[in-house]
Amino acid sequence: MSRRRRLLTRPLLGAAALTLTACPAEYEADRPPEVPTPWEQPPPQPPMIDYPNVTAELMLVNEGSRPQLFRIRELRPGVQLDCAGVAQDPGARISALLFGPAEAWQLDPGRAMSARPRGAGGECAAVLIDGPDLPPRLLFYAPSSYPSAWMTTEGPVVGDPRALRVTPRTEEESAWGTHPALYVPEEIEGDGPACATPGLAAGLDWSAPPSGVVGVLGVTRGADGCHAFDLEVGESPYRWFVCTPGVELPFEVGDTLEVALPRAGARGLSTDGLTIEGPRGRAALARGGDLLVPVQAVTPRTDCGGHVDACGSFVQAADVRVQIGAETVGGAAGDVLERDDLAALHLYRAQVGYAVHAGCGVNVALGQATLEGAWVERFEVAPDAPEVPEEMEDPADPGEPGAEDPADDPMEPADPTEEDPADPAEPEDPADPAEEDPADPTDPDGV
Repeated sequence: MSRRRRLLTRPLLGAAALTLTACPAEYEADRPPEVPTPWEQPPPQPPMIDYPNVTAELMLVNEGSRPQLFRIRELRPGVQLDCAGVAQDPGARISALLFGPAEAWQLDPGRAMSARPRGAGGECAAVLIDGPDLPPRLLFYAPSSYPSAWMTTEGPVVGDPRALRVTPRTEEESAWGTHPALYVPEEIEGDGPACATPGLAAGLDWSAPPSGVVGVLGVTRGADGCHAFDLEVGESPYRWFVCTPGVELPFEVGDTLEVALPRAGARGLSTDGLTIEGPRGRAALARGGDLLVPVQAVTPRTDCGGHVDACGSFVQAADVRVQIGAETVGGAAGDVLERDDLAALHLYRAQVGYAVHAGCGVNVALGQATLEGAWVERFEVAPDAPEVPEEMEDPADPGEPGAEDPADDPMEPADPTEEDPADPAEPEDPADPAEEDPADPTDPDGV
């Protein structure tokens, strides 16, 4: 019974549902139609601006109302920085000469861009930035302090300390905001003669050297300390120049020399070296991070603040302590450290570089001193005994046994009183007129 009753009630529920849905339809039909109102334009909206993200360490932000032109200069290839040394005074120790050509970037108002668009990372970073209406600033920092991050180019969103902000100062000038990585470039004046470092052409130099054993055919010494050696290399003559200002090398005509090119100094550090050894002496020339004599210590001079050289490198004069024989002696550029009357070290350069251009000037290894010196040693050579000509030998004593009498010498000329044989080259004398006079033509008898 329950099953049958359930089947009978289902159609009734469906009919009731149809009746309920039909009532609203009849009600809508009785309402008057609505008159559509005119469509209203929405207020104008600013165009959508795309702010792409970039990977950067620090961002340049234009907070002005006009476009800002930035000129960004990266370091030249070959420039190396002693980060700890440069950090003591970046504005003074990184010269503008170390930077390459500028790249121009225009930044619209409210936009941001990477301060190093061409690179990132490294132990320390240095970039020179300015603009037509923006004073130059040196950007120097350790990338580890500002690790690379995925950042927006929407200026107002970039927060501190990542933002390098530029704001308008006047209608024609812009100004930098403050940031711990921005420095004002400085021009350093010279230290004075006592702290000056030698020019690039003031020290040691040599032309392409021969290798092995060579003979000296001629030597010409110039007033500038340069030696021109005419050498016999194999079967060909070769002219070789070696310049050691103020030092005369102990090599002469007829010497046989052995030439070598060491690439490491006494401490094993990289250097550009030249050794020459002959029977009269030895010369060991070196320029670079080491010398060919033991160097004990190199310390920057506290009385010298440093200066920028012709290559744009920031260098500071240094003191050097070297071991000569059993003693340790110290000196600076221009000093002569003597072992004795026969040997001495001539120092031409002793300096420390904090920001150097490795492709310019002498061989420089970053983090090490730059040294230049010539060790010249003369050998004690016994003088050759003079040769006695044979004709100058003392004759034997006539009183000695076996001595020959000079008169018995077959080479002794004969006594001039003795009769000489007639010389066949001389014409015979004409006959004496007293002998066999011809007949006198005046004699009438002809007798």
